[in-house]
Amino acid sequence: MKIRNIMSIVFISILFVFIVSCDKKGGSSSASDSISYLTVGEGEWVIKIDDTQIPSDSFDKDLKAFMKLNGQPEEQIALAINDNNTKQAYAEKIISDILLLQKAEEDMFFESEESKAIMNAALRNLKIQYYTQQLMAEASKNIPDPTEAQARAFFDQAKAQIAQAYGITEFTTQTRPGINQLYKMAFAEQSIQRQIVDLKDRAVVERNNEILGSPSLMPQQGLGQQQTQQEILPRGNN
Repeated sequence: MKIRNIMSIVFISILFVFIVSCDKKGGSSSASDSISYLTVGEGEWVIKIDDTQIPSDSFDKDLKAFMKLNGQPEEQIALAINDNNTKQAYAEKIISDILLLQKAEEDMFFESEESKAIMNAALRNLKIQYYTQQLMAEASKNIPDPTEAQARAFFDQAKAQIAQAYGITEFTTQTRPGINQLYKMAFAEQSIQRQIVDLKDRAVVERNNEILGSPSLMPQQGLGQQQTQQEILPRGNN
């Protein structure tokens, strides 16, 4: 796995542990709130850290949720729940997360206005990421697999983007299932974009351009938007 992907997963996992309970608490920024949900459940304890005890039920649920958040298929999740190496690795991650969050609470790190603002923005974006991920997964089920010619044309046109984002550098029998799925997800994203356009058409939306200013043709600065599946669609297939 590439370093940038590892760092992305680590960042998302920290947000996931912290944000789940912030949402339940109506935006509470206490780091201990981000741990408490893990202590509620049934079964024998799996992890103990001082006075914090995590039962097997909560551990399994959290592992499943984390893997689903990171786009793992159900088959892979089912295997992971029964894999000792995966469970040990996730236990180590939880231990590190909890100790870091406890230290953050001691330092009152999340009490600053800046931290609260960042957590609010992160929560909104994480919800949208998860929701659109599920919408695209459902939409892709109704899209037929591409023919070999369609899949190859899709790969050839978007080879550089696919290699950078997913590490797929060649069109082979082994990589074709992944390319097929990317093809379907790209078209699924089109359906999501159409839904967004429809929602905007039905809503009463106003912008105060006296505050926002007039848009320019310059690229958006500092938004950190990731490349969408739609951006690697083969032209002419829309």
